[in-house]
Amino acid sequence: MNLVIAAFLSVVAITLCIFLGSPFYWQLKDDAAAGLEGSGSDICPPCTCDCVASQFQGFLNETYANLDYVTLPNCGRNDPDMLQELKKSRTQLLEEELQLEDAVWIGDRARFDSKIQEFEAMAAHYLEESQQCNSEMSASESAREKAEADLVTQRKITYSWESRAHALGWIHIDSQ
Repeated sequence: MNLVIAAFLSVVAITLCIFLGSPFYWQLKDDAAAGLEGSGSDICPPCTCDCVASQFQGFLNETYANLDYVTLPNCGRNDPDMLQELKKSRTQLLEEELQLEDAVWIGDRARFDSKIQEFEAMAAHYLEESQQCNSEMSASESAREKAEADLVTQRKITYSWESRAHALGWIHIDSQ
């Protein structure tokens, strides 16, 4: 029993070494290959950039730590509209946002209402057409029933006339 547990633990240990150790092995191998291949002239010197972000690194760290307002110094100071927007408080900005959302909602509501009215008009039109069709169908059905009753009556009359004619000696000859 102890032998089985020891064998199982050794298989697990070897598997962990293979799966966890292989990334470290390849990293060390790449680092060693780069050290052997690269002489001093092949390695690039570190880049020095005169970037805007590097100038404001401290300012950005403060800004993102506080998260009250995200503004850069002298950003939009020459534009009067931008300057007016920058002077607004958070409540004014939220109020404008709510007013804009309300205006969008009102516009959407008006568009939906007009579509509903359009669909109601179409439904009323189709209802009127279906009622007209139903009334014409009932009129047609009553006309068909009347015609059928007239046909039965005409057949009875024809039969009575033929019976009288046969009684008086008339012989029917087919004209085929």
